[in-house]
Amino acid sequence: MLIALGVLGLFMLGLAGWSAYVGRKAEEMVPAEGKFAEVPGARLHYVDLNPDAGGPRS
Repeated sequence: MLIALGVLGLFMLGLAGWSAYVGRKAEEMVPAEGKFAEVPGARLHYVDLNPDAGGPRS
């Protein structure tokens, strides 16, 4: 029983690693449009829809 749980745990760790790897590769292949803003504790992605206006739309 313990061997089966160990094998299952290793399999799940492998799947998590594979998922992280594939996610990074997908982000490299299809870069995000727009810009990123660094804020405390996060990295925000945004797209400026009206860059020439100098402010919010009316």
